[in-house]
Amino acid sequence: MNEYLVIIGRVFITWPLLYVVTVLMGKRNMGQLPVLDFIIVITIGSIAGADLADPAVPHGPTLATIVAIALIQFGFTWLKIRSRRVRQWANITPTVIFENGRFLTHNLAKIRYSVNDILPLLRKQGVFNLSELEYAIIEPDGNISVLKKAESSPLTPAAMGLKVSNTGLPWLLVADGRPVPNIFKHGPRDRKWLETQIRKSGLPSMEDVYIAQLEGDGSVYMSPKRSNHPGRSLHY
Repeated sequence: MNEYLVIIGRVFITWPLLYVVTVLMGKRNMGQLPVLDFIIVITIGSIAGADLADPAVPHGPTLATIVAIALIQFGFTWLKIRSRRVRQWANITPTVIFENGRFLTHNLAKIRYSVNDILPLLRKQGVFNLSELEYAIIEPDGNISVLKKAESSPLTPAAMGLKVSNTGLPWLLVADGRPVPNIFKHGPRDRKWLETQIRKSGLPSMEDVYIAQLEGDGSVYMSPKRSNHPGRSLHY
């Protein structure tokens, strides 16, 4: 029984400390963390996990270790902000992997990326046809930046000299067959209007809607919950 009380006590002590450390790390999700920050997060998590799971592990040294790592990381981050030289030394430089219509295979080998890794990243950036691509760069956080060829870039109203009005944020109306909480109270439309739109789309009821959204331009996007289309199979 005493062991359980010790574990509960450690949780109440360690959780606020981990929260403070997380705040000091900055508002970034895991996919945006540099490699060093990611390793530090894993290290702190491992130290805290071992301390919480085993009451035999001394609690004081664990807390001291977490605080020390957090302070070193905070100081190092402060130096990176203040010193350009430290930033250049500490940050992993971006890597060009596609240039002038060709993959730079030697750069891909350096960062240990294969074609199976690159193609999904390109699709996330809207590049499905490689002939449209001019440059592709792997950033320090592992994400990819792309520059399409001029003839493949979307034509904007500004390029055509047209003036267009701004659209507002969309309103999510239905998610997985259920209306979004308080959408009829705080949203722009009522339930009767939504049910009318659902019937117009050919669906019998709200329960048959997977997602419905009022777009910024006033149109309605709706997708049924069930579809007989299997989707295209992708192979590399």
